[in-house]
Amino acid sequence: MVEVDPDGHRFRQVEVAEDGTAVRSSPDDWMFNPPVVDLFDPALADREISRGDFEAQWARARQEDSGL
Repeated sequence: MVEVDPDGHRFRQVEVAEDGTAVRSSPDDWMFNPPVVDLFDPALADREISRGDFEAQWARARQEDSGL
């Protein structure tokens, strides 16, 4: 799951593994942050989740170990 800013850049990200564990990351964890989505792509409309659903996943995810 990716939360993006108005320009399509990642703002926060939660990666959920098959076993259900989740890792969260934010701009401080990424060396580069190019735009990742076209906010006008109609194919993405059905993939949007609510803010509440994203916040719930963010809260349960552990912080990424960036290794920097």
